[in-house]
Amino acid sequence: MMFLNLINILLLTSNVFSHMSFYPNILQYSTSSTRIALKTSHSCKLSTTNKINTIFPDGFIVKPEFKQGWTILFDTKSSLNITWVSNSLENNIPNQVNDLFWLWIIIPSNFNNNSYYSPTIQYCYPFGSYEWTYPSITPPIDLEPAPSFIISSIPSIIITNNITDIDNYYNINNWIQIYNLIISISIISIISLLMNIYNEYRIYNKKIEYSSITFNKLNEKEMNTGIISSL
Repeated sequence: MMFLNLINILLLTSNVFSHMSFYPNILQYSTSSTRIALKTSHSCKLSTTNKINTIFPDGFIVKPEFKQGWTILFDTKSSLNITWVSNSLENNIPNQVNDLFWLWIIIPSNFNNNSYYSPTIQYCYPFGSYEWTYPSITPPIDLEPAPSFIISSIPSIIITNNITDIDNYYNINNWIQIYNLIISISIISIISLLMNIYNEYRIYNKKIEYSSITFNKLNEKEMNTGIISSL
C-alpha cells in the first residue's frame, strides 16, 4: 500500500499544472482539520468566472472559508456539494489571473492511498463553462480531469502540531511534496538497480553454462582423438 501511495504521489506531480486543481494536492493525514484550496487557473477565454460548483468525496467533512465578494451556497441534500457565486461583475475572476477557494476538511479515518476526485463545474459570464469532472488525471481528449488530491500516510519529520504562520504552512506542504518525491525516486532507483543485477546474473550464468558445454565438447573430442590414435 505504501508503494501505491508513492506511485500516486509521482503521478500527481503532473496534476499541479491542471487548469482546475487542489492546492496542496498531497495532504498529510491528520485527525484535525486540514486546509485545502480549489485553484482556478483561467476562465472561459473572454468571459469571467462567476460561479464554481464542486462535490467532495463521501466520508469527508467540509467547511468552506468566507470569500470576499462571493456567496457560498450549500446543497440541502448534501454538505459535500458546495457552490461559490460571485456577488457582482467586479468580483468575477478574469482569464488572466488565478484564484483560490479555501476550505477546511476533516479526513475520514478509513482513508486509502488512492486519488480522491471532486467533480467541479466552472461557470462564466456572459457565456461559457468548463466541466472538470472526469475521475482521472489522464482523461480522454474530449474530457477534462476533475480536481484531485491524495492523503499521504508516510510520516514526515517536518510536520508540527503548532503551525501559526500561514506562510510556514505553505512551506511545510512544499517540503512534504519534495520529501515524498525523493522517497519515490529512491524506491524506483532501487527497483531498477535490482533488475539490472538480476539481468547481469542471468547473463553470467549463461556464459558459465556455455563455457561448461564448450569444455565438455573439447574433452570429448580429445578423448575420441586418443582412442583413434591408439588403434
